[in-house]
Amino acid sequence: MYSEKKHVTIANLNKTLKEKELASISNSSLQRVLRTIGFKYKKDAYAKMNSGWHDMK
Repeated sequence: MYSEKKHVTIANLNKTLKEKELASISNSSLQRVLRTIGFKYKKDAYAKMNSGWHDMK
């Protein structure tokens, strides 16, 4: 997904795992597993722009 320049989200990752029959868990469980093994994330700057925060001063 990352190499294909796709935005990686929990939902997209879970969908890919289910399509490849590697795992069948909920998004919240997948998020918990990823945090347990050390993955971290932060909100995308693009998401902040779309939320209107850039207009506030």
